[in-house]
Amino acid sequence: MLDPWMWVHPYLTVIRGVPLATVEELRLGYAEQYPIREENEDGRGLTRHSERIIIPHFWRGKLVGWQSRRLWDDGTPKYLSTGGFPKDRTIFCPPEGRRIVVVEAPMSSARHRHHQPVAATFGSVLTDAQIRLVAGYDEVVWWPDPDDAGWQATEGWVNETTGEWVPGVPEQLEAYSNVRVPTLDWNEDPGGLDDATVDEGVETAVPFAIWERPARLRCWRCKGYHEGRCHLPDPVDALIDELLRGSGDEAHLLTERSQ
Repeated sequence: MLDPWMWVHPYLTVIRGVPLATVEELRLGYAEQYPIREENEDGRGLTRHSERIIIPHFWRGKLVGWQSRRLWDDGTPKYLSTGGFPKDRTIFCPPEGRRIVVVEAPMSSARHRHHQPVAATFGSVLTDAQIRLVAGYDEVVWWPDPDDAGWQATEGWVNETTGEWVPGVPEQLEAYSNVRVPTLDWNEDPGGLDDATVDEGVETAVPFAIWERPARLRCWRCKGYHEGRCHLPDPVDALIDELLRGSGDEAHLLTERSQ
């Protein structure tokens, strides 16, 4: 089923820094014309096509679906999932052993699983089923994205409907596992950080009981503290422009992968 997309695109290896061995292991792929079924204003079905990265999800050895990520803003959703995708009752790439580093995005897991036991939860909110899966590990590093959703999932929140306090993920896991949270102040999700910084974040993570949200976040691009957008150009945008649009012909950028 995945065979038509068995191509290594430079978005994965050059722009996102995913090692080629990981691309092959996870069977990450590329679709030049990914079909997307939509309805027009009259309610009639139509099919659009989008250039996308394919991220298969295997659970207990079986392909249970995939997500796709658009390569550029073509008016389609940034991420799409296949029908019945089990993101609320599975995790992406659960590691063997007793340690796990939990991140939100499968791309962050793919970027760093070659040097850390990184798994992804398909978002900041964990279901009870996912909590049980993560609680099966003795050592858990909970690494949220540095945004409002990530902080809320870490610290807890008040249910607006019931008014009840909902504990954050680390607090829910503490009864089962040794839970630590990174203290780094980078304004970047784990997938955008280099290997050494992620290793530092894991090694210096502290128990949730003494963890505090960073008072300020530091820009990964310029390495400074500032409000609003960074004055430096986004290197990822530049690479996308050069690799995806600069030549007008992407065929020579692709590498056929062994099946």
